[in-house]
Amino acid sequence: MNFCRPLLWETQEICYNKSVEFFAVDWGEAMAAIIKIENLRKVYPVGKERIVALNNISFDIEEGEICCILGTSGSGKSTLLNQLAGLEKPTKGSVTIGKTNISVLSETRLAKFRQKYIGFVFQSYNLLPAYTALENVAMPLMFRGVSKKKREQKAKELQAAIHFCEEKCIT
Repeated sequence: MNFCRPLLWETQEICYNKSVEFFAVDWGEAMAAIIKIENLRKVYPVGKERIVALNNISFDIEEGEICCILGTSGSGKSTLLNQLAGLEKPTKGSVTIGKTNISVLSETRLAKFRQKYIGFVFQSYNLLPAYTALENVAMPLMFRGVSKKKREQKAKELQAAIHFCEEKCIT
């Protein structure tokens, strides 16, 4: 799987390789890479066969970029996201977030890194239905020992940043 980096207002170029597209939108001057993927490879053994899900992918994502990964079923999108989140170890290559190569962290250190620096936004089924949207957003901070008042304040800030409002919210 290879990626291209068209800047959406400069070009409408689309790169295809295994039907996967990678887009990055640049909002201003270049900054240092906050995520760096180098020669990333993931191979799954299935019986006597080996399935290559990611094949020597390399790219950087700079702070402030908005990135999209598009592709057909089986093209490696979920595998790539699992690598970026530190949920799976690569067969080869590295995933560096900030200055930390998460590919070499122990499971304990990786869990602490994810707790402190990684956030997940799921498409569905991962919210607790007994809680409000605000409580669902604030919940990960509870595991970091943040007080309820500070959790709710931070959750409100995050919801405001994405212009989210619960049904009873008045703006």
